[in-house]
Amino acid sequence: LGFFGLPALAGLPGAVRKDKGLIPLVATGGLVLVLSLWTIAFAHYLAPVAPIAYALLAASVAHLVHAAAARRWARWVLNGSVALFVSVIGLRAALTFVPAGEETFGEQRSRVASSLAERPGKDLVFVQYSRAHTVHNEWVYNAADIDDSEVVWARDMGAAANRELIDYYPDRRPWLLLVGPEEHRVEPDQAEPTRLMGYPESALQQTANQARSDADKPSS
Repeated sequence: LGFFGLPALAGLPGAVRKDKGLIPLVATGGLVLVLSLWTIAFAHYLAPVAPIAYALLAASVAHLVHAAAARRWARWVLNGSVALFVSVIGLRAALTFVPAGEETFGEQRSRVASSLAERPGKDLVFVQYSRAHTVHNEWVYNAADIDDSEVVWARDMGAAANRELIDYYPDRRPWLLLVGPEEHRVEPDQAEPTRLMGYPESALQQTANQARSDADKPSS
């Protein structure tokens, strides 16, 4: 619930005194304090104390329920917490049906993979990143059985190295995928940040000419 779940914790002091819940409270607070020292922290880092945190939340709500009979403020807090819970859950459920204005990295990769899957035959995709590409959005990863995969993903390594991989997979159609910066906003009249094109024949021909030239050189 995040910020909106804070009112439900109003009964926590009374619950801790009554049920001797100080130890789980200190354990949860200690982990939160340790995580606050990290430069970057994510919510799933708190997973080890999630059961304790939910138990404390339940104890707090239970204390409010018992206190609501005698104290008006407890009734207000309890009713407000329930109203916030229902509102936030309903809002989040509604937002899941609202399409996002911009594709995420995962959606872009899924779209490209789906377009390749609709084509007959197997494919080999060389991924070329722009300088502004973030390293956290990695396009190149494959299934456990790479050779039998419908699509094999590889980084663009230059014409010569790419040619070796193309020769290794002669039954696959080679592609070059240009991946632009995520922060680039795509407008209808602009190129997409991800562009899939046939692997340039000029690069293949250049590599073939270089190979023939190397073969014609006299050995020392």
